[in-house]
Amino acid sequence: MLKEYSRVRQDPEGFKRLFSDETFDLYLWYNEEGNVLIGFQLVQKYHDEHDKAFTWEMNRGANYTSVYQQGKNNGAPLLMVNGSLDSKTLIHQFSSRAQYLPIEINEKILKTIEEFASPRFLD
Repeated sequence: MLKEYSRVRQDPEGFKRLFSDETFDLYLWYNEEGNVLIGFQLVQKYHDEHDKAFTWEMNRGANYTSVYQQGKNNGAPLLMVNGSLDSKTLIHQFSSRAQYLPIEINEKILKTIEEFASPRFLD
């Protein structure tokens, strides 16, 4: 089950939260006041291959990427588009682990994944 880390390094530009378990890391980014969610990243941990990250930012929208580590502790991970999102599996796995998340966070993440995966039609 996803549980919140209470000691997360904060930046002056905003407020951050982290929830984690053996399957996911969930990073949440808020505005400076800490009352508006401006982004999140849900990282699926794969211990024998590259992790996958579903990222949403208020000003950029959503994307789904593979996470490549740049050597051991040698800098920030590199995110690269690689593969397609199996939204049903991701939603099922996340829902089964998100029982202790605040409901508004849970709903925002599920809604965003569903919207990202839905067919987009041009008028």
